[in-house]
Amino acid sequence: MGCGGSRCTNAVIGGGGNGGESHRKSKEARDLRERIVQMLKIKKSELSKQEQKVTFWQILMKAKSLNKTYKRITTVYKSLDANGDGHLDDAELQQMVNELGISEEVTATDLKNIIELCDIDGDRTISLKEFIVALTILYLLKAVPSIMTQTSPYKKVAKPSRDQLDAVRDAQRDDGTASPSPTAAGGKQQVFLGCSNDINYLVHWVVAAYLIFDVDCTGHIDKATVQKMQRQNEKENGSDLFLSEDRWGEIDWDKNGQVDFEEFVFAFSEWIKDFSHDATDDA
Repeated sequence: MGCGGSRCTNAVIGGGGNGGESHRKSKEARDLRERIVQMLKIKKSELSKQEQKVTFWQILMKAKSLNKTYKRITTVYKSLDANGDGHLDDAELQQMVNELGISEEVTATDLKNIIELCDIDGDRTISLKEFIVALTILYLLKAVPSIMTQTSPYKKVAKPSRDQLDAVRDAQRDDGTASPSPTAAGGKQQVFLGCSNDINYLVHWVVAAYLIFDVDCTGHIDKATVQKMQRQNEKENGSDLFLSEDRWGEIDWDKNGQVDFEEFVFAFSEWIKDFSHDATDDA
């Protein structure tokens, strides 16, 4: 899957997207999806307790920093691609799990089910965007503790310079999302090339963005709910920009009015890339 852009996103998701493919997932993969839904509910509860409510504009203003994070994770992805074919296969992902030391938390069966859910285009390999989906699922399942270490995402701390952020991956971000120290993270920092903070930062905001739309934590977003939300809030919160009619069309390939969690995460990178050209860099 070496294409990019909105047209490519639509075509790729059409290969194995929601609705038409969902009912063909194995029972084990469907069970995993139910676990993800339960973890989304927990995450939503955690976010609701924060002093500052997550908004569309808040995420849109982070577009540049999120896009930079995608680029850094690309380096991690390439380092895991042992045979250099541009994709991650089962063996390469299993090697990642082994090197992270999480084989007890993520068994071979678990990994198989994660790959099944993440393989949006159905080619039985994991592309970069699908790798982000996999990391997000691992984040929700709390399978990689070092990624989970963070302070409140709204705690105000001193903002380091841009040079410091580029040079030191475990520096404290301005929204309080911190990475563990290399000593604490051990081998996990090595596997992720010191990008644990970047991964934590990215998946936190991807999930936060998704939960704005999936208000009931069902594991999918309904178009009717999004339209109602946009009518009620008019254009004050930026939802009309973030999930516009055109963007909805890019991911709802079978026009059934629903988008699954995995598909939202998959498409998120393209949207952030688009918004990053105009957003103010806040990180």
